[in-house]
Amino acid sequence: MLLVWAGAAQAAAPEILYGPTPSWVVPVQAATLSDEMLEESGGSIFLLIDTQVFSDETTERLYYRKVIKTTNSTGVSEVSDVDITIDPAFQTLRIHQLKIIRDGKVIEQTKQAEIDMARLERDLDRRIYNGQWTALVRLADVRPGDIVDVAWSWEGRNPVFGANDFGTYALAWGVPVQKRHLRVNWPSKMVQRWQAKNSPVEPKITTADQRTVFTFGPYTSPAIVSETGTPGWIEQFPKFQISSFANWGDVARWAVPFYQNSLPPTVAAEVDRIRLAHQQPMAQLLAALQFAQEDIRYLSISVGTGGYIPRDPAHTLEKRFGDCKDKTTLFVAMVQALGFEAVPALANLSTGQGLAEQIPSPGAFDHVITRVMVDGKPYWFDATATGQRGPLEQFSQADYGYALPLETTAAQLSPLQDHPNDQVSEKITEIIDISKGPDNPLTLSSISEFRGARADQIRNQLAQTGRKAMQKSYLKFYAGYFPGIRYETPVIIEDDQSNNIIRFTEKLIADTPYSFDKEVGYYTFDYTLHSMPNLIKTNATRARKTPLAISSGVNVSHKITVLLSDKGKNWELENEHRVLDNPAFKFNWTAKKTKNKWVMQAALHSKTRLTPANTAEQVMEDHKKMRDDISWGLRFTKP
Repeated sequence: MLLVWAGAAQAAAPEILYGPTPSWVVPVQAATLSDEMLEESGGSIFLLIDTQVFSDETTERLYYRKVIKTTNSTGVSEVSDVDITIDPAFQTLRIHQLKIIRDGKVIEQTKQAEIDMARLERDLDRRIYNGQWTALVRLADVRPGDIVDVAWSWEGRNPVFGANDFGTYALAWGVPVQKRHLRVNWPSKMVQRWQAKNSPVEPKITTADQRTVFTFGPYTSPAIVSETGTPGWIEQFPKFQISSFANWGDVARWAVPFYQNSLPPTVAAEVDRIRLAHQQPMAQLLAALQFAQEDIRYLSISVGTGGYIPRDPAHTLEKRFGDCKDKTTLFVAMVQALGFEAVPALANLSTGQGLAEQIPSPGAFDHVITRVMVDGKPYWFDATATGQRGPLEQFSQADYGYALPLETTAAQLSPLQDHPNDQVSEKITEIIDISKGPDNPLTLSSISEFRGARADQIRNQLAQTGRKAMQKSYLKFYAGYFPGIRYETPVIIEDDQSNNIIRFTEKLIADTPYSFDKEVGYYTFDYTLHSMPNLIKTNATRARKTPLAISSGVNVSHKITVLLSDKGKNWELENEHRVLDNPAFKFNWTAKKTKNKWVMQAALHSKTRLTPANTAEQVMEDHKKMRDDISWGLRFTKP
């Protein structure tokens, strides 16, 4: 999405520089096209991807070159446009070559190509502005059979890192590359940690003139076929990581100075207001959290150093907006003033479960939360969450795997323990009345009770969509099973915020909900235990080498009572019971007829975030059985 930056004046586009290949770059010859490559290709073939890095204590230089052979018009469309992202707050971009090679002849495109600079904010929908620009390079007159050979380099390092550096570089992709070359050249004293994960080749490591060089290849990189359904923190693609941070304590000590603030008078006044409104310390703590979460809207201006350094709490309070860093810094200042021990902690929203497998660097994190000590026990709070309510002992804490508390001594990754989900978070009780037979309306009564984190989610949905929109979406769901269904009365929504329980009461009626099969003379309808979620991706790879991701924190129960027609006579319904209990989840399902009622009830409890590859097939088989069990239907005739 393109963004026109609003302000006193529109930001000037960064200048694109041109120049020869830097002297520190080692030349690499692209692969020669073979018949075998043509047979395996789609619209294009990567003949070379070359990445070279030259770092020192003042800056970083990164060179990138790719050589691609087009084989048809699809390939032409794929390679004719080149997008290069730059952060003008600290980077310069220099283009070295834009070439087309046709029948052995080199056509230089540096002056012919159209290049426009655009502000491309990729996370605008998440209210994140990073200030990056994109050079949109449009090569002219590219034809099938051409070879496109382009190269450029960036220079500059975000000044927030000082003399530190770190990087992650891909060693393979989901497409084959005939020649992959990676060369990372660092001062030896800066090389504190490195690792090559799942690398197809061993790096060649040389040291001279107080510099260390890691070289991978050139080598042929086959396409990596990733497995679907793998947890996001499990690495499937080979990569090389390097860092000047020796341990997580070094990362914490680097970040601590950014989060040291005194208590501004305006924030102190807000703390005094909370003290007057709430007598108990725990109530004051949660009131401060609710203020940071809901009175300060989320907005991230992560331009340059702003991506790492929070704003002063007074500024955040005055503007009433901020990102995770800003909201956390304000919250920490408030709870410290209330007498609690609190520190910010770096976290990762998507890959936090795998942080212990990463080498230490600021790049391992994309989020900031807060650790508050209460009676010697750590509580982890996310100031960007909303809709959270309830007592502290039942509070939904931040759960991102690991976090790094920002302490100057003995700082290390802290596991955010999985919180017990023994409490049922969603309980559905429904009564479907078909007792008056197919010539009369069907009625459906439902009570849905949500607790804990699930109540927080429902509360957020209500805040975002409103009651009428939510009722409309619920009605649309029911109509998929019972045509013409309508609400007899509006949905009753009760929100017990002190205990964090939300309760929906629904009463619906459908005049003609049944399907009629003329051949057999049966009336039918179908329904489902709709509270039972998918725990795994529906297209998850079955024969696996990687673990299978499981939706965690699921603990739901659902009971449906059908009041049968003809007082339950002439209904041939079997009593059934199934228990599926495996390392990933437990599912308990029962269907039973008693006189004029048929009762189906089920409970589902997930046990883990992942299951190993050697148990995944059985888990998927059980999951399929569960999905079959929760979908059901009844057929009947007139009395």
